[in-house]
Amino acid sequence: VNYPASLNENITYDTEILNQALNNVLKKSNSKLKNTADSFLENAQKENVDPFVCIGIAMHESANGTSWAARNRNNVGGIIDNAKAKKAGKFVSKTFQNVQDSIKVIFEKINNRVRNGDKTINSIANSGKYCAKRVAPTWANNVANFAEQVRQEYNRLLQANQS
Repeated sequence: VNYPASLNENITYDTEILNQALNNVLKKSNSKLKNTADSFLENAQKENVDPFVCIGIAMHESANGTSWAARNRNNVGGIIDNAKAKKAGKFVSKTFQNVQDSIKVIFEKINNRVRNGDKTINSIANSGKYCAKRVAPTWANNVANFAEQVRQEYNRLLQANQS
């Protein structure tokens, strides 16, 4: 997938159209990511990060908002509870009060990676700071594909609304 090179993108998007685009791509009615465009856009503005990249991460990490962690822990970002994981000696997903809090952490993590010089999905994946390095190529490809699907659907709906 030829995804835009830079993750820093301060563009204004239409929340209603993005919700529609996201919901169209998700297809599943039980997704925890349905109607979350406002949260993605609010955090995109605050963190100056491309919202489609974080949507792609959330879709990949949460099986389109339907994973166990998404359903039971409001965790759509694959965010690890470091304290519990260390104690258990294995991956333990963090519990969030709501999906919006999980989305906020995705943006904070990505903004942190951008500030540390990781300006592309590939460099974030290969940093080993968001996903394990051994899965970096697959992770980056999946995130980019999801981001691009939602971006294309958004652009399609935007055009349809303008004509």
